[in-house]
Amino acid sequence: MRFGELPKRIVTAIVGVPILIFALVEGGYVLLTLVAFVTVIGLWEFFHAMELRGYKPLKTAGYLSGFVIVFSAYLLKDYFLILFLVLLFILFISLFEKDNKTALSGTGGTIFGVFYIAGLLSFAIKLRELGTFLAGQYKSLGSFLATRHIDDKTGIYAIFFPIAIIFISDTGAYFVGKAYGKRRVAPAISPKKSWEGVLGGIAASLVAAYVIWRIAPDRFPLGQAVILSVILSIAGLAGDLVESRIKRDAGVKDSGTIFPGHGGIMDRIDALLFGLPIAYIYFLLYFRYIFSR
Repeated sequence: MRFGELPKRIVTAIVGVPILIFALVEGGYVLLTLVAFVTVIGLWEFFHAMELRGYKPLKTAGYLSGFVIVFSAYLLKDYFLILFLVLLFILFISLFEKDNKTALSGTGGTIFGVFYIAGLLSFAIKLRELGTFLAGQYKSLGSFLATRHIDDKTGIYAIFFPIAIIFISDTGAYFVGKAYGKRRVAPAISPKKSWEGVLGGIAASLVAAYVIWRIAPDRFPLGQAVILSVILSIAGLAGDLVESRIKRDAGVKDSGTIFPGHGGIMDRIDALLFGLPIAYIYFLLYFRYIFSR
């Protein structure tokens, strides 16, 4: 069993985790700035992967669209409508490309990258603002909101829970997979992923869900936390495999080198890209259910 990259991973975590926690607690423009920064780096890595395959992404349109999606997630309630305008904007910009051969690969790849990275990552902002959103939606239920602990801390819990579960699940899968992994999940995509690691990740996510519930038992029922933790663990695996397939297509081992021991931004957020929107939908459906009772 070898953990050659472990020291680098630990150092990266020591530096990065406090910054992440500060941004999540503060929310607002602090979190918006972090998400925008991660979006730009993620898009840069994605467009670089496209170029390695000989494609020509519409970079300027892509970066601008990513910014619009992220900022709209914070500033607008119905920001999902912006997604359609972004799609039309990229398609319109593609008309000015002289090479018709880029119509499908370049334009299609740009649209995919923008929605894949900026679109999915923007749910971090929606999760952090969940308490404010619910209070606005159900402001007529003032006393009921108080008994259900719907306040600014709701957003902090909503964003911390999926990030903690996914990262801890990933850590559990890493250690168990390194120690006991034999049966491969998807050898053609990610040869190191094992079913033993998957089970280890799910077990770690269950422990994390219980610990979080013990810390804040009034925020979310234990049963719901357990169900969501398993879903997030599986979603994280799917997100990891999707990014691995993209890297396979581009012929690179890591999406970048910004994080020693971890690779690039995409190598760090791939699982979150699947987990964040799923967590948002789950929380939204749960709270709407209890409000309807």
